[in-house]
Amino acid sequence: MKHNIKIIAVILFITAIFVFACRTDETADLNTTANKTMEKQTYRSKGVVKQIDAKNGTITIDHEEIPGYMSAMEMNEPVSDKKLLESAKVGDVVEFTIDRLASKVVITNIKKVGESEITKSFEIYKTNCAKCHGLTGEGVEDKGISFLKGHALNHTSADFIKRVTKGKGDEMPAFKDKLTDTEIAQVVKFVREEIQSNADPKEKSKGHHH
Repeated sequence: MKHNIKIIAVILFITAIFVFACRTDETADLNTTANKTMEKQTYRSKGVVKQIDAKNGTITIDHEEIPGYMSAMEMNEPVSDKKLLESAKVGDVVEFTIDRLASKVVITNIKKVGESEITKSFEIYKTNCAKCHGLTGEGVEDKGISFLKGHALNHTSADFIKRVTKGKGDEMPAFKDKLTDTEIAQVVKFVREEIQSNADPKEKSKGHHH
């Protein structure tokens, strides 16, 4: 009887050691996984700046796919240093670097590499059109019509291009000698797709007959 008790005791002792060893291995595996999760990961991508919040130190970028992290989309994240926001403006094409630690993401570098088509088109508009039609297309009294109401909403792109190119008597100067065909097409696209997208839907539905 005593012999059997000793055998049972030995078996229990060995089992306890085995269980303890397994738990130790599991704990080590969990710690390794946790450490990997907590390791800083760095990613780089390219995109267009959509918004800058200097006060809160954040920037919104419509970016390309970030391999191994996320698909192409718009992201709003903080920067590691607010001075980084001085290196870009809305509409700029930028290359940027982000560091990710667990669920925390921060942009650590921003480098301007170009300007988006919208930015270039806006500069053309601001230089050549805003004086008479307003910076946002609202029109300037006794100078130029509003692009946000009336017949301007019903003109086709071809109508706009013709008017910008050839002008209209004393009402509007011709820009054929000031802008290239490409620049005229760009500024017309900007008016149609950017400025007029802000027009009151009620104005758009009124219609206008020439």
